[in-house]
Amino acid sequence: MKRWPLQKAYFWETAPFFRILLPFAVGILCYDRMWLAMPGMAMLAVVCVAFLLMANFIYTQKKNFPALFLLQAVIMFSGGLTISHFSDVRNSRSWFGKNVSDSSSFLVRLIDAPAEKENSWKVPVRVISSIRDGKVSPVTGDAFVYLYKDRFPVLLHKGDTILVPGKWQPIKNAGNPFEFDYATYCRHNGLVYQQFCSPDDVR
Repeated sequence: MKRWPLQKAYFWETAPFFRILLPFAVGILCYDRMWLAMPGMAMLAVVCVAFLLMANFIYTQKKNFPALFLLQAVIMFSGGLTISHFSDVRNSRSWFGKNVSDSSSFLVRLIDAPAEKENSWKVPVRVISSIRDGKVSPVTGDAFVYLYKDRFPVLLHKGDTILVPGKWQPIKNAGNPFEFDYATYCRHNGLVYQQFCSPDDVR
């Protein structure tokens, strides 16, 4: 008994969800690598409305599936950009990183116990206020404070609130070849700045 010849299915036919996942992942990658600048919210709204009008036109024109698939890919790509934009702490209006060059001191709260390093104590903190010229402004964001070791132990605990100077520095990689991208890892976890200071600078 003869059978019809079997045609091998492509990967995107056996896993149709991959068609949606791929452009979404490309949108996240483009934002993460800064290959595309994220437009303002007004421009984003205009683009979304234009996509909806295009979808309605394509649906009424005898369901043009290739064009509909292309439109779906563009929407998912834009969705990846948008989600990355809103999850990036640097885009928050209240992020303390927008005032690091202006404020003289910052009020921070320890979100974990200090971790002992070779020459310092690593203190993860949450910035809650910036102080400039006696004016206190509420801010948000997490950071690392490194306290140099001296002859006295660090008497700080999780939940303590301290005042630190505005000596913030961007978190950078060591510059070794093929090293782990620590700066990007921290940025994905909402950590962009750190500072090194002596215990005498903390109140």
